[in-house]
Amino acid sequence: MVGSNPFAQHQSDERSFGICDALIVYDGNDKLVYPVTVGTAYPSELPDEFNKAWRAEFIEEDFGRAAGLYEQIAGTSAEDIVRYPAFMGQVRCLRKSADIEKAVAQCSELAYGRVPEGISSSSASLIAQARVLLVELKAQTEDGLGRPDVAKLIDSAVNYTAGEDSDFLPLPSETRVFFLRKALEIVQTSQWAEPLQPQVLRARQLLSTEELAAAFLNKYGGAEVAEPWSEDTALKLVSSLRMLLDTFEEVEWTYADFADRLKQQISTVLDSYAGSQAAARAAAAKQSALAAMLKSWPEDSFRRLDLPQTVFAVHHTTGDRTYILLQTAEALAEDFELCADGLEELGVLCRIMDGSGTRVFGSDAPRQEAFLHAPLGKFFPGWNVEVHFDQVDIFEKTANRQRMIYVWAGLLAIAVVVAVGLLSAQAVGKQIKINKLKNDFIATVSHELKTPLASMRVLVDTLLEGSYRDQRQVTDYLQLISKENERLSGLIDNFLTFSRMERNKQAFVMARTSPAAIVSAAAEAVKTKFAAGRCVLEVKAGDNLPDVMADRDAMVTVLVNLLDNAYKYSNDDKRIELSAFAEDGSVCFRVSDNGLGISRRALKKIFERFYQVDRSLTRRAEGCGLGLSIAKFIVDAHKGTISVDSKPGQGSVFTVKLPAAR
Repeated sequence: MVGSNPFAQHQSDERSFGICDALIVYDGNDKLVYPVTVGTAYPSELPDEFNKAWRAEFIEEDFGRAAGLYEQIAGTSAEDIVRYPAFMGQVRCLRKSADIEKAVAQCSELAYGRVPEGISSSSASLIAQARVLLVELKAQTEDGLGRPDVAKLIDSAVNYTAGEDSDFLPLPSETRVFFLRKALEIVQTSQWAEPLQPQVLRARQLLSTEELAAAFLNKYGGAEVAEPWSEDTALKLVSSLRMLLDTFEEVEWTYADFADRLKQQISTVLDSYAGSQAAARAAAAKQSALAAMLKSWPEDSFRRLDLPQTVFAVHHTTGDRTYILLQTAEALAEDFELCADGLEELGVLCRIMDGSGTRVFGSDAPRQEAFLHAPLGKFFPGWNVEVHFDQVDIFEKTANRQRMIYVWAGLLAIAVVVAVGLLSAQAVGKQIKINKLKNDFIATVSHELKTPLASMRVLVDTLLEGSYRDQRQVTDYLQLISKENERLSGLIDNFLTFSRMERNKQAFVMARTSPAAIVSAAAEAVKTKFAAGRCVLEVKAGDNLPDVMADRDAMVTVLVNLLDNAYKYSNDDKRIELSAFAEDGSVCFRVSDNGLGISRRALKKIFERFYQVDRSLTRRAEGCGLGLSIAKFIVDAHKGTISVDSKPGQGSVFTVKLPAAR
């Protein structure tokens, strides 16, 4: 289906993270789930209008009329397995009638238009063909083919996208191989091959992955086995077609060409029957081979597969899904090489042999017998690792065996000393970090508490001395004192919250709460401050949002902290947005601003306690660096997540995601 697909990113991300080269997924009945193969979603009977359109196109060669008939079929049918062949027929006829511009427009809509939910794999294949055809058609227009056209083709090939509004196209495996090959061929023969090199490399990687999966399926099966026709049905159909073919041979036809085409089509159907019966028998045999292989194959263990290239695999079953991860011998050797990195410098070589005694990694012919044999582990049953000395005369260079023992004992002692030294250095480093954190905390607290207290003292002394002009100035001073007192109270609240967090004494009262109520309370809490600071606050809360299980006051504290940060780190033209919306069974709260932004380096630390981007005592923004760490503590206690997306000079977006209440 088009849209979110649990396997949509598997094949594209396997080697990106070094997991495997290809992935195969079966359900509990050994039926293939991923990759998608050629399906059976074809109509049992096409509309009669198709016969008229085919006659107009292939026999009468009236391409304009045929295009109109195809357009009528596409407009009156709601089934994609009827509409998409009609669309393709219309494009084909427009091209034959030399109406290239109209053909381009129709083909573009077919290739990249909105795709309906639940589209069949056969229609998805037509979409891929249309994307390749669109490039060929655009090359025939007056404007010619452009780089955006080629880039769009290769991007859709490597991303498996259905269009602008969808994120996964269920292309059969065979079609993906064809699509990737054609896209690579078009890009590499174009003048934009160099700028599109990243996409080309990605396409080659995916093509290798698809071909590896196809080789596995060709050997062990996986497509759903189509039931062979019953013997009675097959004999009746074949007998009828053969009698019809014999009748055509005896009749003198006015339209000889038409008769020849019809006889050829009947012969094709007879051949197709024979082929389908053979394919069904072969698929059934492959499924039996797959079941037998899985039965004799221990779960979570690597084994060599009988494929044209050397491939290893491991399978794991979770629920009703069986996952088979394929890895080429070259990729597996690279992984082992990472594990063995540094051994050569010690004059030691290792070699890994699989259960059949075949070398997987290491030297083909070591110069010495291995001095150590060991099993590789439970995930590699029957596999062994052999350790060899690199130099043949290593023992000749030592005075005697006792001296060799002394050498190894000395090395071991040095290793112990180094290990102890590293542990000591780590402990000292940790203590230094703690001391630095304490010093920073004392400096921060001293600065943040001293500033409002000093301001309040100056204002109070001024009032006590009577050094004011009128009652209005007295009111202004009292408002300043109130503001500094509010700031001081906020700092103390943060310190108290931090103290409860450290002692794990913070308790939350969870209750079913409306997200809109949380947003409204947070907006109301900062309303006065934002209005005084010439800040535009836009509040958006989606309709009919699901409730969340949360401590209302605690979640208001989270949003107020985020809003306060957005206010502090924005320029004079402050524009802040607070929104709530539903996403994938969760409720998201988002605070975005047009402020200074955060560097990539600082993003990794902003949720740490007492961390501030500007750590100088003359910094512009006030605070002690506890707001975001408190927010994260509260969100974690709600089994939610908090994330940030920011770039310097482009503002920041903080997103809090909580699970919706059931």
